[in-house]
Amino acid sequence: ATVGKGNKIFNKDDRVARFTVATNPAKGEFCIICSLSHVVADGYTYYKVLGMLSSEGTIEALTVTRRPEMGKMGEEALGPGVNAHVNSSGFMYNYVCCGLMCGPKTRVIARYVDESQPWQGGGSEGGGEAARQGALCV
Repeated sequence: ATVGKGNKIFNKDDRVARFTVATNPAKGEFCIICSLSHVVADGYTYYKVLGMLSSEGTIEALTVTRRPEMGKMGEEALGPGVNAHVNSSGFMYNYVCCGLMCGPKTRVIARYVDESQPWQGGGSEGGGEAARQGALCV
């Protein structure tokens, strides 16, 4: 089972994470399928959760802390060549003309995060913008 997209589950009583256990009794195997809303967890958190579910994983608390330095760290990790390409006129032309003007309709949503509201980042309940899916097979 997968979680719905954010605009479908926002402000609704719906799940932001789903875990499915699929079994193969003949071989004595099982698989945990994870679907996690991207708003409540980024890729790092998603893979941390999968890692904790593995047989070698260690369960540890996850903190809800924004790290504004991550943007700069990403630029440093990609290096000057990739950053120059992303900021080049050719890339921008392709993005604007092919992505924004002729591509599918884009919907931009901006919200303030109220840390006291669990569905806005202060807890584990609430909306999602996109779903991450994966499987951990044992």
